[in-house]
Amino acid sequence: MKSLAHPLLQGPPLEERAYQRNVAAACLRESTLAVLPTGLGKTVIALQVMLERLEMGRVLMMAPTRPLAEQHADFLARSLDVRVELLTGSVSPAKREPLWQAAQVVVATPQVVEKDLIRGAAKLADFALVVLSHMTNPTCGALAWLSVQRGIPTVVLYGSFGISKFYRIETAAHMFEPVARPSGPDIDALAPSKAATLARAGYDSLVQRRRGGTDDLASIYAFGRTRTKVDRNAIARRFEWDPAKPIVALFAPNLFD
Repeated sequence: MKSLAHPLLQGPPLEERAYQRNVAAACLRESTLAVLPTGLGKTVIALQVMLERLEMGRVLMMAPTRPLAEQHADFLARSLDVRVELLTGSVSPAKREPLWQAAQVVVATPQVVEKDLIRGAAKLADFALVVLSHMTNPTCGALAWLSVQRGIPTVVLYGSFGISKFYRIETAAHMFEPVARPSGPDIDALAPSKAATLARAGYDSLVQRRRGGTDDLASIYAFGRTRTKVDRNAIARRFEWDPAKPIVALFAPNLFD
């Protein structure tokens, strides 16, 4: 097994895989949305891009939830011989401010990044690379496009039920296109046996997700953590919205939903 080699790498060896190297090379050329199935090493691809960009400056990585941000920060701290800091809402603004300058790699939730940008504690221009993990958060999307507009290389990681591809963010419209979703003609062109297998797999997946039986964060948060009825007023209070105004929900579809 050939392992990744770089002066900034530390810890257990990581296998060097050709497809990861090819995607990382594409990400280094220009802003890229990388789409890979779960388990094929999107974080390792991001690590390879970071290794090249750390020679030019600091790196910011965002993840939409605290558990996911913690997972990325742990992996990067084990793998990189640089200072890695995790900034989430559990760290007070006063403590976060010096960490923005001290760390070579910052892993944060988009809410923290947004607030610290607004109050001037952080600047996107200070980073040589912005990495966005699981781009399903509207704040992440806004920051991604802001990075692209300012010419900051932006790598977006995404998993999509076994479909392996990536495309580059070049226009604002690209931020809103569904990823890896089969079209009607794609479905119609399937052999009957394959269409039946796909339908059964989709049905089984939805049943498991609704039971909270899958390990993806969306399923856990939507179906595993609580069984209480959705309360419009509670939602409005949480986000400080006017409960008298309409609430518009945007749903990002995947292959089966």
